[in-house]
Amino acid sequence: MTYKELKQIVLQKLFLTEDGTVDLTDDDARDYLYALPAAANEGMQRLYSTDGRPLIKSVQLLARQSGQVFDMAQQAEDFARFDGRVFGSENCPFWQYATDGVQKIWFASPGEYQVYYFARPKPLLEDTPDDFVLPLEEDMAVLLPLYVASQLYKDDDGQISTSYRNEFEAALAALGGAKRQYGHEQFYDKAGWL
Repeated sequence: MTYKELKQIVLQKLFLTEDGTVDLTDDDARDYLYALPAAANEGMQRLYSTDGRPLIKSVQLLARQSGQVFDMAQQAEDFARFDGRVFGSENCPFWQYATDGVQKIWFASPGEYQVYYFARPKPLLEDTPDDFVLPLEEDMAVLLPLYVASQLYKDDDGQISTSYRNEFEAALAALGGAKRQYGHEQFYDKAGWL
């Protein structure tokens, strides 16, 4: 779905069309279009939240020495938070690392590591071109107009706004989301049996 298609669908949901076509330059649509990017960015965040389907990416890091610290915000501009998976050589899970829980990670030994993280979608701005393809899978993209219309129509008709929001929330729950948690458990033998 392109940004222009999102605009057209939202304006149709806001009843700003008579014959099925939408004029994006129409005075009645101008206020809605001005508020649309912020509502769309909120909606994408909801779709990519742990309630929806998180956007998971990875970055390759080369630790040249033990304890080397990496700031993930500098390594990946779309970094939101850690996924909890780190792979070392030969694509094997690696557990000897630590994070500050926010954006810094360091490794117990030198090596090359693949660090997975939850990413933020690229935000829509005032100057985003109409042909920009939204960073959403098809089954997620069809939900975004519902969220946006629910936000933009709050002041005009609360009942229709609530109906759109309820549709969005029900469909979001149906996406199934990635409710997985990554991590590991450790134990050590105090008695010396192992």
